[in-house]
Amino acid sequence: MAFKTPPPTTKMTPEDPPPPAPPPKDEKAVSATSSTTAIDAEAGVLPLRPTLLDRYNNLAHRLFPQPYYFHPLLTRERLFASLLALLSLILLLAIILPSVLTHKSRHNTTTLPLPSHAKLYTGDGTYYNTGLGSCGITSNDSEMVVAIGWQLYDGMAAGTAAQWNPNANPACGRKIWARRVGRDGAGIVVKVVDRCTGCKATDLDFSPAAFKGIAEEWEGRVGVEWTWL
Repeated sequence: MAFKTPPPTTKMTPEDPPPPAPPPKDEKAVSATSSTTAIDAEAGVLPLRPTLLDRYNNLAHRLFPQPYYFHPLLTRERLFASLLALLSLILLLAIILPSVLTHKSRHNTTTLPLPSHAKLYTGDGTYYNTGLGSCGITSNDSEMVVAIGWQLYDGMAAGTAAQWNPNANPACGRKIWARRVGRDGAGIVVKVVDRCTGCKATDLDFSPAAFKGIAEEWEGRVGVEWTWL
């Protein structure tokens, strides 16, 4: 009679205890770490501060269209730079030129026939159709008036308010005695009312009535001698 071997028995052991729970995290540390991570993430996308060149290019792009129709290499930036240089040059000339011209006018006044009762000047005498003159006086052809050379007119205004207001020129209203060269005797007396742009410093441009007092109208141009009264 055979005996059956009993199945092996399993040794009963108590269940393994659960793993210990991790220690609680420090809430402040977690908050600080999260904030740092957020700042780092944001810092990666913050735009860089624009440089002066970036601002210049941005302004040029806003003010000007792309000027390809002038030249393919003419960009907005180059066009803007050229205009700035041109404006600077104009401003510089506006500052320098008045002082240079004033100095030149003052220097040339030493050779101009300025008002003096002791000197007789010689020049060409012509005539013109009168009207509103540089002195702000409206004259007609029958009046005994005259226009003096622009060099003399401007020279007398140098250093005075008339430099900016021709109506206040010291020459305006002054009397001149004149006669034709080579003719002795009485001459004519005329009043300065205008500025002659085509005359030299000692030339006189008379009204038709005044010119007839020293020459025939058909002669057009004659030599005259004159002095201030």
